[in-house]
Amino acid sequence: MKKRTKIESINAIPDFKYMLNNIPTGTPVKVVASEACTQLGTIVHSTITVATKTGANEKELERAYEYMGVMREEMLETEEPQLYNDFAMDLKKKLLSGLGGEVGKEFFFGFRKRQLGLISVAEAPGLSEVPAAEAKEVCTNA
Repeated sequence: MKKRTKIESINAIPDFKYMLNNIPTGTPVKVVASEACTQLGTIVHSTITVATKTGANEKELERAYEYMGVMREEMLETEEPQLYNDFAMDLKKKLLSGLGGEVGKEFFFGFRKRQLGLISVAEAPGLSEVPAAEAKEVCTNA
């Protein structure tokens, strides 16, 4: 059976999980997790862009939130919270500087409602360096 190394937008969550659960022997988890996050992050960006071009399609925006939730959960499981934190901070910057226009900004403020803030020390002791207050703050400070 051929190993999947590309995440397809039509099957993003299963492909993402497959990559993380089928790491080749001898390959560092961080290498595969980083590649998987990069690919899923690209899909999140394009999903937001498509949603804004199609009149803020709520279904697409919810799908982007779902992708982020899965990424967050999986990075906690793989003990690589910084990969999610880097993605979330980068996405925040892009959204607040214009990705998706007003819809993008609204999408950003939905992070908190859906508990998609940074992974803090409280959630990942010894793995995250983000204090709990800062993790919550990232969802509110524009």
